[in-house]
Amino acid sequence: MGIRPHLSDYGVDLAVIPKVIDRFEKRGMVALGENRDITPQVVEQILTLCA
Repeated sequence: MGIRPHLSDYGVDLAVIPKVIDRFEKRGMVALGENRDITPQVVEQILTLCA
């Protein structure tokens, strides 16, 4: 499919993650997903694993 597996492949590093989480929280996006159980902290963990 040609999709690279890591965010770093697209020039995104760990320093960007806190900014992303801050934007989620400022916009009130604190309960995501079908079951509303994805928090900004979970997003942070996912992004860190993908970095």
